[in-house]
Amino acid sequence: LWPVVRKLAPPGAPAGLLVVTSSALGLWVLSTLVLVVGTAIPGSLRQLVWAPVVFVGIVMAAWFSRGRLNAWRPPKNFDGRVLMWVLVALAAAFWLAGATRPPGYVGGADAYDVLEYHLQVPREHFAAGRIAELEHNCYSYYPLGVEMLFLLNMCLHGGAYAGMYAAKAAHGMFAVLAVVAVYTALKKDDEARARFATVLLATVPFAVYLGWLAMVELAEVCYLVLALLWLREWLRRDHAASAVLVGACLGAACAVKYLSAGLVAGPVLAVMLLFSLPSGRRLAHFALAGAMTLALFSPWLVRNAVYTGN
Repeated sequence: LWPVVRKLAPPGAPAGLLVVTSSALGLWVLSTLVLVVGTAIPGSLRQLVWAPVVFVGIVMAAWFSRGRLNAWRPPKNFDGRVLMWVLVALAAAFWLAGATRPPGYVGGADAYDVLEYHLQVPREHFAAGRIAELEHNCYSYYPLGVEMLFLLNMCLHGGAYAGMYAAKAAHGMFAVLAVVAVYTALKKDDEARARFATVLLATVPFAVYLGWLAMVELAEVCYLVLALLWLREWLRRDHAASAVLVGACLGAACAVKYLSAGLVAGPVLAVMLLFSLPSGRRLAHFALAGAMTLALFSPWLVRNAVYTGN
């Protein structure tokens, strides 16, 4: 989604924030594509179908990033501030070490939530060769934005057991996106604040703990962080594009878990409304954000309406 986000974003928006937003919303697109194709076409949950899709994405990412990669040069001198990355690296090491453990062996919530819900539902879809309601498992009626990525990993690796470790790592990658977004968005204004926020987010114990598990909460955190950063841009520049990106991130969070409607989208939209009341222009921006939230949430609302009539 890099070309779309780059065109849409307001002038002066941090480049790193654009890259992370493109990646995070691109994951929503990929997840929704798995949902639609896996539901509509029986037998489509195969490596042969999805490996080319991922390969094309990698090629496109390499093409769009070629200029920046060629222009990057490491600094000649380092000072004590570089030690912050040691702390971030330690947190990443814990995450990767935990992700290599079989599901059910790390964390009290792992044995039930993961084995009965987060990995079991995509596992059953993979075994069936298509996505359908599972009447014996109530969790199959939840928004499964991250679980569709788990299912994709099972497809790419040719099996549920072969793909489960990549699925665990995929959850932790949302935390990586959130950390990168915070640092790149804040460093231009205040380097010290950016470093502090980055280390705080990367090393908070509960985030490291969740990084070990094939769950969804780090995706909620990622989309919330992005929504807040774009809300910050909107408050500073009053640009409609920022409001659209706020709504897109909120909708992606709702596609991850129903609780996001109350814990992520609700509070952020309430803040937008509060700051919009004195201005008709900003009220229009608030409406745009709300519409985008509903639009990105709607695939799961439509699916549940078809399955349950609710």
